[in-house]
Amino acid sequence: MPDAKMNKSETQMPIDILILAAGTGSRFGKDTPKQFVEIDGLSLLHHACTSVAGWPACNSLTICYPEAGLSPQQTAELDSLAELIGRPIHRVAGGSRRDISVHHGLQHIFATSGATSRLVMIHDCARPFVPHAVLDRLLDAYHAQDKSGYLGIIPVMPVTDTIKAVDQSPEAGINTVSHTMDRNALVRVQTPQLFQLSDILQLHNDFAARQPADTTALPTDDASLMEQAGGLILTVEGASLLEKITYRDDLARLSAEAGFYQKGQDMPIFIPRVATGYDVHKFSKTEPGPVMICGVAVPHAVNVTAHSDGDVGLHALCDAIFGALADGDIGSHFPPSDERWRDATSDQFLAFACNRAHAVGAQISNLDVTLICEQPKITPHRDAMRTRIAEICALPVSHISVKATTSEGLGFTGRREGIAAQATATLLLPVIQEGSSKS
Repeated sequence: MPDAKMNKSETQMPIDILILAAGTGSRFGKDTPKQFVEIDGLSLLHHACTSVAGWPACNSLTICYPEAGLSPQQTAELDSLAELIGRPIHRVAGGSRRDISVHHGLQHIFATSGATSRLVMIHDCARPFVPHAVLDRLLDAYHAQDKSGYLGIIPVMPVTDTIKAVDQSPEAGINTVSHTMDRNALVRVQTPQLFQLSDILQLHNDFAARQPADTTALPTDDASLMEQAGGLILTVEGASLLEKITYRDDLARLSAEAGFYQKGQDMPIFIPRVATGYDVHKFSKTEPGPVMICGVAVPHAVNVTAHSDGDVGLHALCDAIFGALADGDIGSHFPPSDERWRDATSDQFLAFACNRAHAVGAQISNLDVTLICEQPKITPHRDAMRTRIAEICALPVSHISVKATTSEGLGFTGRREGIAAQATATLLLPVIQEGSSKS
């Protein structure tokens, strides 16, 4: 999607993102693989994909799924996800270990793109919420560096606990402290990690060819391979929102509804944000209907005059969501001067607005639309409109309201010259913990 800040980097090199979702989640303690466990009614994989897909520099997603395959329900989820995010999504089977899954994914990206000059980000979907500010920092750091050798960029967070090295004694069944480590020299590593595809693919090719017998020496992240090869690994500031979900208790700690925790509190703290949106389109004198209203093709003698499909309901909803996020308006994200959006369907605009909300850990609590027109009649289509908006936003229908009114014959709507819509969006935004980042 267009974004002035990212246009330069986006045109320099496309960025493909590999989402690792092939693990069994053995430490998680549930029959369902961790990546398909739900937070706020959506799977971890869904959250991870929508988070990164909403980033303007994202070119495509490759999802590495479990070696054993996908259930029909999981396949259906990925199918609907592909329709929602509006980015190319590729799928590839993973392996029995993380390094094998990454290797499969990188090979697939190369085979699909045919170009090793691309940039690739490798991300664990167990970190389902990805602030775009972190992605921006990774990309900015890459473009600021000389590319004369292996180069990787990774997000990190400081270590705040005291860390002690221990001597393990399996025979005695106890561990003893060897020494206290300098935590100022330590960081906690996160994903996504950014590399040039040719570099990281070559390192994984070499590692796979070696077939190490000692499984304790397996890399736990991809920067480790580059580090062992003498490459330069740069760090940028990560985010508390990027914390990994490993155990079941982590679901409560890092939820889509909360995202962030107020320091010193056991419960997440939210700030409600309410904003409005308004849109109007005039009816064409020549172009026949139907007219798109709230994602539904409503029979009418004439269509509206617009650059896109002219859906006043969805356009007003977009501006309401952008307003609650203080994130510009629909014209700044999808300018009418851009030919890419000529005759575009507005469902992709609304999905993008929802992705922007999810990327900062926001919960969309309620969406309300009031349509103002004499014709066409809205009531026969109201339930279909609510259902369609709910599908686009991945929300229960109970969170969606569509109303209609006339202007009693007054003004341009009263003269049946056009249609207007006003919308209200209520979002719950998590309070940001000190030291965390949001896009």
